[in-house]
Amino acid sequence: MANRAPILAQSMLFVFSSAALLWFLGHVRAWLLRAEPAPGTASGIAFAAGVLAVGLNILGQAAQITLTLPSQARIPPDVAAAVADLCLVTLNLANLPAGVMFLAIALLSWQLLAYPRWLGWIAAAAATAAFVSTLSLIPADGPLSPTGALTTALRLVPLFWYVPAAVVMLRRPGRPPQAAG
Repeated sequence: MANRAPILAQSMLFVFSSAALLWFLGHVRAWLLRAEPAPGTASGIAFAAGVLAVGLNILGQAAQITLTLPSQARIPPDVAAAVADLCLVTLNLANLPAGVMFLAIALLSWQLLAYPRWLGWIAAAAATAAFVSTLSLIPADGPLSPTGALTTALRLVPLFWYVPAAVVMLRRPGRPPQAAG
């Protein structure tokens, strides 16, 4: 495979970033639990959905990594195409639990100020982007197809939540915004 090294490197970066995201999601869960009364149902939903999304992303990368193995040079092109499609489908399906996670975070931000309300709105936008991105499995081509320009742009929307959420958590370690004071 001519592109083995860059594809393998890209996949491994995604796998290792998924490990970092799992760590971050643990901190998000702890942060949400501080704002939510027991038993912390929405916090648990957000965490479980985030972990499921990470797991599906790793599974999608596994399919892509499989295509870089030396033994794959002997498989027929249509089988390789099916494995590549499995990668795309798995990565797109990961957006569904990611959307649930962001929706739970948005609700906790709006109702209990777990994060500032403006960050809740960004979480809602990330949830919407994730849900719409899941629909990219339907069109075969165009901007909302699995490799379309809109789908690619929608994948970037969660960064607009992750980065400021991390900053908020670092600026107020150990306590949600309403507890600061």
